[in-house]
Amino acid sequence: MIKLNNKKGQNAMGEEAGKAVIGVLCIIVLIAAGVLVYNLLFSGNPDKDQAESNIKDMAATINVLQAGEKQEMLLVNPNGWAITHYIQNSVQIDPLPNSCQKHACYCICLDGADSQKLFENCNNPATGVCEIYDDSFAIPAGKILISGATKITISNENNRVYIR
Repeated sequence: MIKLNNKKGQNAMGEEAGKAVIGVLCIIVLIAAGVLVYNLLFSGNPDKDQAESNIKDMAATINVLQAGEKQEMLLVNPNGWAITHYIQNSVQIDPLPNSCQKHACYCICLDGADSQKLFENCNNPATGVCEIYDDSFAIPAGKILISGATKITISNENNRVYIR
């Protein structure tokens, strides 16, 4: 047993307490580093996850719209991404992202400096998600940039879907 009135004992007790505190701090740092590494490796891509959620919400809205109806949606994220579409018909033949499987589709992709870069982003599974749809679909502006809270209107006009 260590005697508290012994100067040697008090020093030994202080040293042991200091070592214990340092050991606890090291364990905390290791746990924090482990959590950080786990989040970096397994948290996924939050922008792509948000784009996938938006595409699913848009598809659900499009599927229930009757001719003459319209529905507004508010898209908050992913910032700097764009809604666009690709079609293939006798009038217009666009190159199609691979995920469209040779069908017309609409996509939410990381915006690019030009249409070629936007297409490359839509064709990359990490920076674009697409939903197959038929040719009766249009985004009159060509693309809609998501920046902050972006309100879009999905309408069914004479059995043709428009996103504005």
